[in-house]
Amino acid sequence: MKLPNESIQWTLNHIRMFCVLSQTGSLSETAGRMGLTQPAVTQKLKQMETAIGIRLWKRRGRKSGQLTEAGLIFSRYAEEILDMTGRLLRDLKIETEPYEIPAAASTIPGERLLPEILAEISRRLPGVRVRMRITDSERVVRLVADAEVLIGFCGLKPSRPDLTAIEFARDDIVFVVGSGHPLATRAGPISFRELSGHSIVLREPGSGTRMALETKMERAAMELPRDCPMLELGSSQSVFEAIDRNLGVGFISGEAAGGLKQIHIRGLTPITRRFYIIFRTALKMNPDILRVMELIRSHFKTVRSNTAERT
Repeated sequence: MKLPNESIQWTLNHIRMFCVLSQTGSLSETAGRMGLTQPAVTQKLKQMETAIGIRLWKRRGRKSGQLTEAGLIFSRYAEEILDMTGRLLRDLKIETEPYEIPAAASTIPGERLLPEILAEISRRLPGVRVRMRITDSERVVRLVADAEVLIGFCGLKPSRPDLTAIEFARDDIVFVVGSGHPLATRAGPISFRELSGHSIVLREPGSGTRMALETKMERAAMELPRDCPMLELGSSQSVFEAIDRNLGVGFISGEAAGGLKQIHIRGLTPITRRFYIIFRTALKMNPDILRVMELIRSHFKTVRSNTAERT
């Protein structure tokens, strides 16, 4: 068997760093993820290129760049090396640091939809950890686009070529009132005019729930009465609590409606909202990321199937 060139003295840290670089497309982001300085990342990259005499990375400015053709080939093998190393250590029952996937989610996916399947993923993929931050949908898209996270989950489908969105779940936005509110006694649909004078509780601008509601109302040429006081809150839980305490009525995700009474508004057809997994189109997918995405999509496919059978 022919042995590798003795000038090639890479460690797994070199390989891991290159995988992160191929995913982020940013020297500074790679440095942050690896706990290194940017000059240290640049030095390690130069060591790798010098050892094989081939450029792996084409720089664009001080911080960003892209893989060369040789770099793309290198990254595929680098991912395989890390994957095989992880499987080897697990088979030998040697404790290893889990592969961490930085992610972001808007409120409903992050707090309502994903916790159950993420717990299942942690059991089925013990070598993987999804580190989730919760924010609004617009912020999720920005975090993904800026490579601050690898994947995002939200109800906003970005219309830009550098981002890819794959649907994974659906939810209905419903109009609800608290049990002690005067409208709670109504048996049938109500009109928008009957909301006159009632406080309306809504999510803040930028949330997927708010954008889906406004889009639906605009298409239906409907608007809330002008004399309705507006209360804007920053999470679905705070909207739920305000309505539950009869501080107003409002629109909320069906996943977060709990025991609130749902009332149909005449002329307003159901508002079905789609949730998407978002990632950069140029992202080099680690096998663990692909497994996580597939488990999430499979889980919600089963949920939809079971729901359809019950109805």
